[in-house]
Amino acid sequence: MLHKISLVFNDHINHLTVYQLTFIIFNLCEELNFHTDFVPTLVGQTVTVLIPLQVVEQLPPEVVLKQHGCDTLHYLQYRNGFAYFWGARTIHASGMVHYADASYRVCVSISIDINK
Repeated sequence: MLHKISLVFNDHINHLTVYQLTFIIFNLCEELNFHTDFVPTLVGQTVTVLIPLQVVEQLPPEVVLKQHGCDTLHYLQYRNGFAYFWGARTIHASGMVHYADASYRVCVSISIDINK
């Protein structure tokens, strides 16, 4: 996975370090809480990688993204077999969902430091 991430960047990367790994289990989100995972000064130095381990099919998008200075929202549905990653300035929120029948989504969130 680290090798694939390094291919996305055009610059030569000397080292990638995983410094946090968290499991996220989700059943309910009643409001959008937009945030960034890191301070903007870490642009190009840190990324978040999110890997869905269990998804709930046929529901509204589970992540909402927006750009700095723009109110346009972009909706993303997680899919098994894919990894998603974003940098320090990516503004995002969990989508508003309520999984019925005790269903839930499980993801691994990995914080990676990039040394060029």
